[in-house]
Parts: sequence; C-alpha cells; structure tokens
Amino acid sequence: MLLLPKAYVDHFIPWSYMQNDVLWNFVLSCPTCNTSKNNRLANIDYLYNLVERNHELRTAEHMSTYKESKLIHLYHYAVQNGYENNWAPKA
Repeated sequence: MLLLPKAYVDHFIPWSYMQNDVLWNFVLSCPTCNTSKNNRLANIDYLYNLVERNHELRTAEHMSTYKESKLIHLYHYAVQNGYENNWAPKA
C-alpha cells in the first residue's frame, strides 16, 4: 500500500484577512509549511504561480467569482494593511 504524504488546504491570502473560503484562494501545503506560514502572505512570486494555476481552473464550477485582478488587488491591499509578504518554504 502506497502512503501519500499528508497535505493541508491553506488559504493563500490568510483567512484572518479575507474570511472567505473560495476555491481560487486555496492551495495545498505540507503540514510544516501550513504551520510556518500562519497569517503571513507568501512571497509575491507565489502570487503569480497561483494566478497561473487559477487560469487553468477558470472553467471549474466554483470559480465563478474569480477575477485575476481581484486576487492581485487583495494581495496588495493585505500588504498595505500590515500583512507580511515574505513567507517562502524552507529549502
């Protein structure tokens, strides 16, 4: 039997800021990354990775509220409101 590593669903833009569970803001993470990211924003490079991922998912049923500009705006607005945007997984 093949055991798969544990994965967590994380809010890319922290739930404490956005307080909404939407598919376009979810990412998979390992337990260590999920815990260490906490209420911080990932480095901006990861934002554009998420934009690309969401572009692939744009036809999914639960993506009807997604707009690329909205995600980017929320990210930058969270930074302006004091959320750290320097998180990256440890190599």
